Amino acid sequence: QDSPEITVDDREGSRPPPSYMIDTLRELREEFPDISLGLVMGEDVLVDLHRWKAWQELLDVAHLLIIPRPHAAALTPLPEVSAWLQPYTASISALQERTHGRVVYVPTPRFEESSTQLRHQLAAGDRHTLSGLHPDVADYIQTHRLYLTRSHPEPMQPSSDNACQNTTSPPLADTLVTALEDLKAVNISVLDVRALTSLADTMIIASGTSSRHVKALADQVQDKAREAGYRPIGVEGEREADWILVDFGSAIVHVMLPATRGFYDLERLWGAQPG
Repeated sequence: QDSPEITVDDREGSRPPPSYMIDTLRELREEFPDISLGLVMGEDVLVDLHRWKAWQELLDVAHLLIIPRPHAAALTPLPEVSAWLQPYTASISALQERTHGRVVYVPTPRFEESSTQLRHQLAAGDRHTLSGLHPDVADYIQTHRLYLTRSHPEPMQPSSDNACQNTTSPPLADTLVTALEDLKAVNISVLDVRALTSLADTMIIASGTSSRHVKALADQVQDKAREAGYRPIGVEGEREADWILVDFGSAIVHVMLPATRGFYDLERLWGAQPG
């Protein structure tokens, strides 16, 4: 708003899904063949870079500008990604020497916030996340209720649940927990959050042993819920697959890698229930 040199390009929003970064960069390179083009990404994104479409072709059309993240050390990229990046790593001056093909770790202050973290924590009901944003951005998110699509919750009914203690689960939650158990989810927690938020009645948190396992668990939850007559109203994090959130309105499922789960510690955020 106050930076006229910055413009918003809407091609990814206008393109029929799925939309891939490599396609956007190729289009930009074709339109601007002689400029130095840089793709800015948080250091934490590198852990799942190998899952991107044509990820090894990114440097054919652009530079990669890596922004440091304080927790990135806990999420290590695959060896082939690190090996691919290493020969192209250069200083920031290289950006003016070539139009593409260099990896630059940008010396910036380490901010805790990231877009992935923001989306997940807002969807999880953590409104304190907004306090770290520019007031105009926070106001826009609240006004348009971004990441907070909700449906009418199913009524809570008492039910036994062997995956947690001191909580009750509605039929939907029973279905979701069973789906996770069937595919060997690790350390399933079910939290009754009715006294803490109006966003949902139940938070279900589980770990997968790998990004592939996390993705499979999230798919299993959606498939089994649909079979039982429940439809998810939102899914976040499928690209990175270190934390996938599946939103059913009255119940929200978080499937996470162990390192990601330990870092964000949702049980601590939602576990301090009254009584």
